[in-house]
Amino acid sequence: MTTSEKKSVVVSVKINSIDMQLIVDTASDVSLLSLKLFDKHFARNELGKYVTQIKSYTTHTINTVGCFKAKVKFNTECATTTLYVVEKGSSLIGKDLIQALGINIDGSTLSCFKTTFNDVQSQFPCLFSERLGKVKGFTHKVKVRPDIKPVQQKLRRLRFTVQAVLDEGIIEKVDSSEWISPILVAWKKTITSE
Repeated sequence: MTTSEKKSVVVSVKINSIDMQLIVDTASDVSLLSLKLFDKHFARNELGKYVTQIKSYTTHTINTVGCFKAKVKFNTECATTTLYVVEKGSSLIGKDLIQALGINIDGSTLSCFKTTFNDVQSQFPCLFSERLGKVKGFTHKVKVRPDIKPVQQKLRRLRFTVQAVLDEGIIEKVDSSEWISPILVAWKKTITSE
């Protein structure tokens, strides 16, 4: 199948309460409305001037007639955005509205998917715990040039407070290593708000 034979993914939205279909373009930073479609549903006096040029992915300049603020609705989600009216070309929904409306694209199927902080917090409560998180079963490997000889320094006795961190499982002892260096723990002052 050639690129020209592939079907575009189209989304049905309401722009200022008017039903329209736009081509989904995940490469476009902004959403565009063709002048033909604009003239069919809106008055020219609604257009504001737009002086900065819009470039296509091939760096060609896209001629704009102007822009206008619009309320766009997809399913139950609404967003206010600036739509750029172009002389030639298709009407596109770009990344600005895809993100603002929480549009999830799965093949040619589109759906709304927005997550709130409360959703994430209830799904992953361990991430929002007051307790200190731990990574278990992971060994950190430092990449060193093969021509560098390992350094082995004399260990110091652990302070009682460091021993508590070891007992709690925040840090772990290593039985053998080519590189040996004593650890130094710098305790931060507790910050209190008055």
